[in-house]
Amino acid sequence: MKNALYISLLSILLFACESPQRATSTNQAFLYNKNIGRLHPKFNIYHRSETESQLDFLLDASELQYMRRGADSVLRSSVNVSIILRSSLDDKAILDSASTRISDVSEGNNDKFIHGEIKFKASYPNAYYLEVNVGDLNRKSNYRSYQYVDKRNHYNKQNFLLLSEEGREYFGTDIASADRIQILCNNDKLTRYTVKYFKGKVHLSGPPFSLKYIPPVFNPHPDSVYSIPVPGGTGITFPKRGMYLIQSDSSKSEGITLLRFYDGFPDVTTPDLLVNALRYITNKDEFEKLHASKDKKAAVDKYWLDLAGNEDRARELISKYYNRVQDANRYFTSYTEGWRTDRGMVFLVFGPPDAVFKNGTSETWEYGMKHNATPLTFIFVHQNNLLTENDYQLRREAQFKGPWYKAVESWRQGKVYSEE
Repeated sequence: MKNALYISLLSILLFACESPQRATSTNQAFLYNKNIGRLHPKFNIYHRSETESQLDFLLDASELQYMRRGADSVLRSSVNVSIILRSSLDDKAILDSASTRISDVSEGNNDKFIHGEIKFKASYPNAYYLEVNVGDLNRKSNYRSYQYVDKRNHYNKQNFLLLSEEGREYFGTDIASADRIQILCNNDKLTRYTVKYFKGKVHLSGPPFSLKYIPPVFNPHPDSVYSIPVPGGTGITFPKRGMYLIQSDSSKSEGITLLRFYDGFPDVTTPDLLVNALRYITNKDEFEKLHASKDKKAAVDKYWLDLAGNEDRARELISKYYNRVQDANRYFTSYTEGWRTDRGMVFLVFGPPDAVFKNGTSETWEYGMKHNATPLTFIFVHQNNLLTENDYQLRREAQFKGPWYKAVESWRQGKVYSEE
């Protein structure tokens, strides 16, 4: 576990003339491929007051370049984080901008995270887009992201912060049973939160070509409702698996959702999880036989060894496949584990897409751009879901049948499938 290094950062106003590229025409494949680019920062947005918000960021020190400069005897990183606020992606007018420079001293293996924040001016009840640029000045590499700033009301998730009992900020909403969570809200008069608990569903997406597949419909009625005090230095646990919607006003639909799947999530940590994740590339008899095995771990190892033909190839297959499962959990988790969703299914079988184009209502993924005049294209449509903004459904098409079976058969012949 990396230690969080919290650095106090001052915001410096910095005006710029550069306009952002439209997110709809910018390839954002780096979002779902950790092998693209060197930097993979994480972000939270929190509304501090009626007129001020802040971007919190988390940098992985192991991804930064540390160098000695001049007579300096120590290794230091040098990172610039800058923001530009606009009313929309296409608006060239800059509403606010800021920048901060970070220098961190190396501690050997740099097994730590660097945490910082930048404040900016934003007022209720409005929505904005924040262009964020993170530049490693030593390595001359850059990461660009577009963050939606939702200040339309006082009740959505950007009005909350999640902290550990020790004060560590959560970048994400998945928690473990033993985690003691402090939930902070910008309403300083609030004394209790309403908690709406949903058991959740164990769901598996149907094949991309199946026009008969009926996607799950979210049930907005909670399984239970209770209240908890606004914590004053002590954390609250959420031991039951499921989804917890935390609200500052129970009469509203908005809040922040905590996800409790299993301890160790998003990693694949048990034999049952190893077996379950094979469902996309196994037939019914194979899958049931694996689940019926007395030693499921040994059965999974044998399954991969039989496909691969030798231990070295089997190890490669296992590493590639389950890394995709874990990455899918990190990227696509919504009402269920990420690998079980439509995007997770496509990601797991086909691999990271060559191109990702996003707008406010959908994502378009493209595969095979390097080798085909007509790439394989999947379109995922955003779904309105009370608990998550990460719910997307695939537009299924009969033409996906051939590419799907080609990809599955590649795995079953002991080959990692990729369009690269």
